[in-house]
Amino acid sequence: MAEDTNAMPVNPNDGPWLVWSNEHNAWWRPEWKGYTQQVRDAGRYGLAEARQICDGPPMNPRRWTAGEYHGTPDEVMVPSPEMLSALAKPQG
Repeated sequence: MAEDTNAMPVNPNDGPWLVWSNEHNAWWRPEWKGYTQQVRDAGRYGLAEARQICDGPPMNPRRWTAGEYHGTPDEVMVPSPEMLSALAKPQG
């Protein structure tokens, strides 16, 4: 599941990512355990896990993923502040 922010290395190809719930108007907490309004308390997820949350279970995918819904998705992936900071640093 999600790891502590300090323990998860920043990798532009993998994250960490946050997951915003439009359904609950809040961020997913670590380890899929509830929701929070605070970014600092939000879970940090790798790319595959964040996609899994947003897509839903394979046997019952979220309507957005299944192409049956054209409104706002229930959950969306957002780059974490740590990832954005790393990407903003000059390379080289």
